[in-house]
Amino acid sequence: MEILLAEDMGFCFGVRRAVESMNRAAYEGGLVESLGTVVHNPQVVEKMARQGIEVIADLDEVKGETVAITAHGVGPQVLEGLRTRDFRVVDTTCPIVKAAQNAAKKLSEAGFFVIIFGDPKHPEVRGVLGWAKNKGMATTDVSSVLAMEKPPRRIGILSQTTQPPRHFSKFVNNIISSWLDRSLEIRVVNTTCDATTNQQEAALALAKRVDVMIAIGGKNSANTRHLAEICNDLGTETYHIERAVDIQPSWIKDKERVGITAGASTPNEVIEEVISYLRSMAEKSPSK
Repeated sequence: MEILLAEDMGFCFGVRRAVESMNRAAYEGGLVESLGTVVHNPQVVEKMARQGIEVIADLDEVKGETVAITAHGVGPQVLEGLRTRDFRVVDTTCPIVKAAQNAAKKLSEAGFFVIIFGDPKHPEVRGVLGWAKNKGMATTDVSSVLAMEKPPRRIGILSQTTQPPRHFSKFVNNIISSWLDRSLEIRVVNTTCDATTNQQEAALALAKRVDVMIAIGGKNSANTRHLAEICNDLGTETYHIERAVDIQPSWIKDKERVGITAGASTPNEVIEEVISYLRSMAEKSPSK
């Protein structure tokens, strides 16, 4: 059995920056309380907890003096809450997410109804919608947008940074084809992340060459889930795992080529663990 790796996978710039910033803050000043998980990867969160970085749900839970904003960012209401209290703030918001926040703010201030193509429950999306002053909506279901009885006269469309560009394009095209003659202006801002796009393209390229794909990353990691989805949509047998022990022997039985990709919040040590685990399984049950 041959194990092949995607050319681009694992920690992206934004995640690495966030993790390093929080670790540095903990080293310099002790307890750091993170508003939500720094990234959607359980191994990273567990490791950071051992280094003095605790996860909290909201500001009312703060016990110490240092509060960290995660790579997913927050809305202006949370920033205002931080400003009104005497906290040391470590802002690790990904620069690409910041750009999406700024775009939402500008569109809203210019009178646009902001539509975000993304998971409305995701912290990044909630934060970006907050910068639109909640004058908008978030969804991945275009039918929920088109169901509006009267389209807004001015519409601004953004994307959650980790969404596949081709899905965003389809979403935008459906809105334009349905509403262009009923709206005064439709403005589209491409806020998808290049790093995420590159990983998706690398995963697709690899999926065409292998018998089965393994996507490594947290189960609540949107970008890892999208990696698995696009490989599966291609027709390649694909599995999304968090740890090496999640792999079932039946997945690789009689497979000649196994491809590996990993989400932007998956650390190298987890990827290496999966590779070693697959090699040991192959030695025990070689392909025919």
